[in-house]
Amino acid sequence: MDTSFLRDSLLAEMVAGGSPEATVPLRRDTFDLASAHGTDAERVFRQSMSDRMRMTQLGNVYGLEVWAVNGQRLRLVDPEFTYGGNGASHTYIPTNQIWIDEAAQLDELAPYIVHQIAMFKYMAAGLPSDQAHEKANAVAHRLRRVLVSLTVRPGVQKSLDLSNRYLERMSMLLPCCHGGRC
Repeated sequence: MDTSFLRDSLLAEMVAGGSPEATVPLRRDTFDLASAHGTDAERVFRQSMSDRMRMTQLGNVYGLEVWAVNGQRLRLVDPEFTYGGNGASHTYIPTNQIWIDEAAQLDELAPYIVHQIAMFKYMAAGLPSDQAHEKANAVAHRLRRVLVSLTVRPGVQKSLDLSNRYLERMSMLLPCCHGGRC
């Protein structure tokens, strides 16, 4: 759960005159004002997230920008960020970007990228997060089986190229959506 943003919204609500523990319900106008302040604070925070993160653009895959981010720093704000994220699953990530933790093993880079792009496509097509995650896991698992047969481990550029080629072949299985190629 996004507890930091919930906390900020609750704090804004309290500042505007309400209290989450109050037995008397908030006046509607007070609640709306507090909610608007909390939403504004959250939006500003999320937009400035990339300014505070150490990020390096790795390239483009399947019409989306791929960025390496400092996952350790990001987890201070979002403990649920693991090795990657996308704009459909994390509202602070722009919809045209995939974020991969810079601590990810190089031989896992292509599967992480493919997983995030597949998950983005499924969620943008309307699948709930848990179902999109499950389907994206299956897509990435197929790529991992291909990678096992490689004798040379790909570097960053080769991982990006491999992800693009793999997704091109998988395109008929992935849903078409806005924000990426179809």
